[in-house]
Amino acid sequence: MPARSRSALASLPIILAAACGQLPSRVAETQEPIYGGALDKTDDAVMALINQTSATTANACSGTTIAVAGGSGIFLTAGHCVVASDGAGHVTTPIKLADAANLFVVPGPDWQTSAGGGLYYGVGQVAVHPQYDGSVDSPYDIALVRFLGAASGQPVIPVLPAAADDLTAGSAITVVGFGKTLSNAMNSSRYDVGRTLSSITTNQFLYSQADEKGACEGDSGGPALYQTAAGLRVAGITSYGDSGCTMVGASVRISPVVASFIQPFIDAAPKTLSCDDCALAAVGPGNPCIDQSEACATTSSACGQFLSCAGACSTSQCASQCAQSFPQGAQAYDDVVTCQCGQCAACANSQQCVGVDAGASATFGQDAGADAASAPASSDAGAGGASAGTSGCSCDVAARSSSGWSLVLLAAFAVFARRRR
Repeated sequence: MPARSRSALASLPIILAAACGQLPSRVAETQEPIYGGALDKTDDAVMALINQTSATTANACSGTTIAVAGGSGIFLTAGHCVVASDGAGHVTTPIKLADAANLFVVPGPDWQTSAGGGLYYGVGQVAVHPQYDGSVDSPYDIALVRFLGAASGQPVIPVLPAAADDLTAGSAITVVGFGKTLSNAMNSSRYDVGRTLSSITTNQFLYSQADEKGACEGDSGGPALYQTAAGLRVAGITSYGDSGCTMVGASVRISPVVASFIQPFIDAAPKTLSCDDCALAAVGPGNPCIDQSEACATTSSACGQFLSCAGACSTSQCASQCAQSFPQGAQAYDDVVTCQCGQCAACANSQQCVGVDAGASATFGQDAGADAASAPASSDAGAGGASAGTSGCSCDVAARSSSGWSLVLLAAFAVFARRRR
């Protein structure tokens, strides 16, 4: 349904992703910022991943957009960034995936700046490698996130396939991430630093950080980039290292899992977005409803005050009273839903959307030429199956704002309010 909107990420205390287990004493527990590096303003495919673990806290990791499929971006990161932990940084077992609704992909060279401006993507699906067991040095510390609202011009760095993987000890890589630096433990800017592989196995490689240069907390999931004749490729993802970030850095090698894990995830991405996914994509950076959504991006805004009120309601009458108490906020939120409905024909049967304009020709969240009738079902959490993502649906604003607010919309209010606190 429409009305999936945005939360105030900038107001949350952020914990840089830390250790998920215990290593031998020489390599103490930590899950990797870039120490001794330089600001990176060019690798825009590398973005931050925020996992809102509670109403008041969140974890920050790094990752890379490796492909675009339909209206979705495929984001590669570390497994420990998207699973439940015990609060002390240790992954709990059995492995439990984070709720996609609590994950956000944040673009730009400084993710705090982007998030503060309401620029971040919602997530429709998350998957962790089936052999990941939560141990710090797991060679399968790999996860994929499908974020919503990726445009055709979305920056991408593809993965390094097995056929092109000629990495050896001595190979040069570039490590990129948003982790802490020597001078700023709460860094949110993207940095990079060159490293030389000291050792390599089938599933992992190591590099020395004895010169105080390399990955650290918050860089988890970020790429180890390798230059090939075809261009930059993601050869590995930051996984673990020593607690001081001054001894060794370790990355999971990507090529062994491209065919078995990564490519099938890309191929399974829906060519057209469901109503829920399309509605959330519509308010992502660079998408049609971002301007309307930004009016609801803070709890102090008129829209935020209305949502805080309506999110606590369990009846339409209560929500109507909130609309009367915060008329400007209700209208601002109504503008968001109206825009979402107008962009997502998949929402034509939603209780908030009526009247499909058969003459509409725009294709939002849909591969060019995709046939909605034959689109595959989506396995996304909360998705209602793949549907046409073409624009042309309009909203019955009067039905929502005059005699009462629908209980379906109230459910969306509640979700939005929880994510804003």
